[in-house]
Amino acid sequence: KACLADEPLANRCVPRFVHELGRARPPAARNNIMVALADLVVAHTALVDAHVPRLAACIRDPHELVRRQALALLANLLLKDYVRWRGALFHRFLLALVDPSPRVRSLAEYLLADALAAKAPLLAYNHFVEAMFVLNGCSAGPHGARVAGALGGGGGNGGGGGGGTAAEQQQFTLQGPRFRAHRDRIYAALLRRMAPEHKFSTQAKLCAEVLAAVADGGLPLAEASEVLRDALSVLS
Repeated sequence: KACLADEPLANRCVPRFVHELGRARPPAARNNIMVALADLVVAHTALVDAHVPRLAACIRDPHELVRRQALALLANLLLKDYVRWRGALFHRFLLALVDPSPRVRSLAEYLLADALAAKAPLLAYNHFVEAMFVLNGCSAGPHGARVAGALGGGGGNGGGGGGGTAAEQQQFTLQGPRFRAHRDRIYAALLRRMAPEHKFSTQAKLCAEVLAAVADGGLPLAEASEVLRDALSVLS
């Protein structure tokens, strides 16, 4: 409450809040820090904007309460235009669609299908092919820079800042054959949000940016085999 009223104090305290968000063991402490940071995004947007990816990372928190709270807080900030659909944020939301908890999955489905879809109706269409690369942790090909930014989750709400550590990339992707069913569920959820004309356009994008890129050698098969498999699955 003191930080809300005193921006210089907030400027000193926000880095400490963010630091503790990544290391505090009690889920209640992480939850309270998220609430505080969400309030500070509203009061001092420019000050906290760079830490929004850290809030988004809480969608993969070990504790269900923290994951649900993270979704709810971020959705509220998105609806009120304090946060934009940029960088890693959209891809973090997608991971909640296959969360182990039915309550988290249900909340994510509702937010993407109803509350947030009205705000950004072309979200699924605009990010579909990019999401395929991000979910597979594949930074090769035309989406390389954006994929690296999404996997790293750093550099502010704009989503730059590099590809992050191997551990971070593992946490925020669904790489490998064992996660194929998870990825397929996400693709199906996104396709349900698309108008027929956008599905046709997505088909063309997949043929040009994945199939043709692999055939022409622009997308190395060794790195993109699962991306190619996913593209063929979606096309079928």
